[in-house]
Amino acid sequence: MLDLSFSGLRCSEWIPILAHRYSVTESAVWSDWGRRDRWLPQLFSLEKGAYKVSELLGRLELAITRAFGLMMSTNNESVKIGAMRTVDSISKTLYTLGVESGTYPSLLADIMTKLVKLEEEAKR
Repeated sequence: MLDLSFSGLRCSEWIPILAHRYSVTESAVWSDWGRRDRWLPQLFSLEKGAYKVSELLGRLELAITRAFGLMMSTNNESVKIGAMRTVDSISKTLYTLGVESGTYPSLLADIMTKLVKLEEEAKR
């Protein structure tokens, strides 16, 4: 779910893929995805999960940086709103992952520094 959710596909596109792959209903996948705040923290207790989470944090950081840059540079209001929603969604996920892993304060500081730099560059 995590891999596909950050692949660039919309949920409505990757949820049917998972449902078919694992022979479950789409509503079951939607339900599991909606409860990710319950199972996502459990990844930290798994050996491979810790590696996966660090990889995910890197991908999320790249995604939020790109979305923020797009938000600051576009003149298209629809694109700007979409980028803002993406930044909001990724921010919430980063917060959850950061708090659960104990890296939240330093992770937030790194991301905020990069976002401020992007904002300054967009103003030029």
